[in-house]
Amino acid sequence: MYHGKWTSALLEQERKVVEMRAHTLGARSVTVTSRKPDQIVVEAFGIQNPEQAAKQLQTTASLRFYWLPQLGNENGSRRTIWCVSSVPTADGKGKERILADVATRTPVTPAELEQVFSQPPILSNRDLLPKCQALVLPGGYPVVQFELNNESAETFKTFTRHHIGERLAVFLDKKLLTTPSVNGVIKGKGMIEGNLTRESAQAIAGQLNCGALPVPLTLLQRPPLGPESRSLARPTVSYPGNGR
Repeated sequence: MYHGKWTSALLEQERKVVEMRAHTLGARSVTVTSRKPDQIVVEAFGIQNPEQAAKQLQTTASLRFYWLPQLGNENGSRRTIWCVSSVPTADGKGKERILADVATRTPVTPAELEQVFSQPPILSNRDLLPKCQALVLPGGYPVVQFELNNESAETFKTFTRHHIGERLAVFLDKKLLTTPSVNGVIKGKGMIEGNLTRESAQAIAGQLNCGALPVPLTLLQRPPLGPESRSLARPTVSYPGNGR
């Protein structure tokens, strides 16, 4: 929650980030305007899934790379405690990857995952340049290509040089995407793969490029759904002394 007073500069900064996100929705046309003191209006025509579009406007993708010794390594010198398993998604329309205990084949507990997430990641979306692209590899395999900033590229190059054969875990919004092995020194560019569709790869690339909103958004109004969709969103605000 934002504790402060809205200024024209802050509202315009918020509008620009929302506008960047809105242009990744796949709409025929997009208009993003601001209304003082604290409202942003998004008009997006031709949206196929308005609910998902509204969620995408409010969400900042959280990408994290972790080194997980629990996954063992390529030469077998470290005992493998966790493995990757596939389970049905919550909506039952597909499958997602999770980490599981090798011995019991049961999912890793939420407490164990939170212990992982409590550690500093090797890389996160903060380390990326706004150059992410959704690509389709031969065979129709969607991926997201990323590029690291100079400082993070050097850090990751050093890490990969000293961890050849180790396993990484890549999470998006705390959901496991993939667990690649470090096969060589990585020099600043890479690809994110997993259970991606073309649409989800495009959405992830767009969210990573846009970055975080200065202030979180709260959906105020969305008129009845139809071929022409219009959303009104307001950043969550708390002014000193009035409890908002």
